Amino acid sequence: FLTLPKFNCFRMCPHTPLPVCGSDGVTYGSSCALNCLKKIDNEKADVTVAHEGTCQKSTELFAAEKFNCFRRCAHTPLPVCGSDGQTYGSSCALNCVKQMRNDKADVTIAHTGYCQ
Repeated sequence: FLTLPKFNCFRMCPHTPLPVCGSDGVTYGSSCALNCLKKIDNEKADVTVAHEGTCQKSTELFAAEKFNCFRRCAHTPLPVCGSDGQTYGSSCALNCVKQMRNDKADVTIAHTGYCQ
């Protein structure tokens, strides 16, 4: 359930990416971005910052484009219900999640508004 407060978390992060290496070997745009992602992705809940800077052998890069995706969406809070039964802050937010998570790639908008 991508609630608006969780979605707006990304708006609070600095504009300039300050990469950090997560304990999962993934490079994130900033510690703020990692903390926001932990709120919307249960698989990331236990990830901590291993060190500042990029991971030496990053398996995935939480790229600045992905981080900025949420920042662009933050001004359009029009909730939509995804075909996965989860509510997203907007169709824009759903598209950002689809870019970040392979398991969400096939999710479509079931209808506007909150899921029941």
